[in-house]
Amino acid sequence: MPVQCVCKKALFISAFFISTLLLNLFVSVQANSLNSNCQSRHFDQIVHVAKVYDGDTFKTDAGEKVRLIGINTPETGKKGKPAQPLANEAKQALITLLASSKYKVGLRFDGDRRDRYKRLLAHAYLPNGTNIQQSLLNKGLAAHIVVPPNVEKADCYQQAEATARQQRKGMWSIPDYQYKNTELLGADDTGFRFIEGKVVHIGRSKKAIWLNLSGKTALRISRDNLLYFDKNMLENIVGKKVQARGWLHYNKKRKELFMHVRHPASIIVLK
Repeated sequence: MPVQCVCKKALFISAFFISTLLLNLFVSVQANSLNSNCQSRHFDQIVHVAKVYDGDTFKTDAGEKVRLIGINTPETGKKGKPAQPLANEAKQALITLLASSKYKVGLRFDGDRRDRYKRLLAHAYLPNGTNIQQSLLNKGLAAHIVVPPNVEKADCYQQAEATARQQRKGMWSIPDYQYKNTELLGADDTGFRFIEGKVVHIGRSKKAIWLNLSGKTALRISRDNLLYFDKNMLENIVGKKVQARGWLHYNKKRKELFMHVRHPASIIVLK
């Protein structure tokens, strides 16, 4: 009897440890899956980087200028203008990542291969599969932005930024990168911005839907991009406060700021 009791106890303990081990393995696999869903070892092209312009743009030794899809980093100083906060840090972070692979990078293309400046548009990877965009987002040195049809990694990049923002890493701890009320904006507030305002009117033209916000600011949604948006959301948006991100432009004729919003990831309807 004592022997039988000891055996049962041993079997119980063994089963407990095996189940615990399996549970930990399952959690570990899940965590690794979540952490690596931006990663890839399949590349459309392998290049060597010759020059880094800023945190999201570099040139290959073949002379191709590459713009990283899905992110925007702070601007370095150009034409006598000072660099934006953390611009140099973002550039250095990209250089450090590239140096770790001896400047060898794998590129994956998305819906559009080039922008209007003839730059290559790509998701960039280190040879081990590490996604460069995700790495910069994780550090809080880049903001997520979606420009259709390049939407392949949008969910992954959005989650990476959300985690960094929640932890107040990098740019998310600096006032310059917080949402600014549209009533406080002026003609000089152009460039990549985070804005917040109340929708006071919806305008419709042949090519776009216009969301007019409090103050002299409007959000332009091209009819070509309406397929990405919830129709009911747009029909019921008047009177609601929204947050938007993107490049602000100034219309001298109308004396109004406007921003192209190309994807729902760039606009939040606040409750």
